[in-house]
Amino acid sequence: MNTRDKQHLKPPRPLGLSLAILLSIFLFTVLPLAQLCVLFSIQYRASQTRITDANGAEAIAFGGNFGGISTIMVITQAVLGIVFLGIAIFAWHGRPTSIRHVMNGSVLLLTLFYVWDNLAALFVPTALAGGIDSGAGLRTALQCVRLFANLLIPLYTLWYMNRGPARAFFQGHYRPAPAEPPAQP
Repeated sequence: MNTRDKQHLKPPRPLGLSLAILLSIFLFTVLPLAQLCVLFSIQYRASQTRITDANGAEAIAFGGNFGGISTIMVITQAVLGIVFLGIAIFAWHGRPTSIRHVMNGSVLLLTLFYVWDNLAALFVPTALAGGIDSGAGLRTALQCVRLFANLLIPLYTLWYMNRGPARAFFQGHYRPAPAEPPAQP
């Protein structure tokens, strides 16, 4: 196949680009939606629980903070995740051609948002009014893993989306071969 025929073929989606899009969907859409579902499930079950004493009298108040994160923040993450899913679907298909830049920008913005959220969770001390729990060490370790993933996956996504095969996929054609210099005698 010569260079002219190769220029008219639409390049296929590279495996690395597929992996980058799927990993970013997992990080920015699936995890926030799963967190939202778990948080609401726990809060629903806790609200259905009735505490009574030995005489059968119901408790006046009970409960606790089961999420460790504000509900507004979780809902914001879920909305951003749904918007990102729409962007990722367009990026999966490679159309429109500007979607590569939109995807890069959204990955950068969401990365900044999640890294800021993780750093706030890691470095803000726990208030004593919230009580002392034995899960603080585990929570810190999981936040460190989440911070690492929130840095590594976007770096890979941004790196691969700016490589030649991914650019060719989004542009819909291969770049022309560079002109060969004339041979010297």
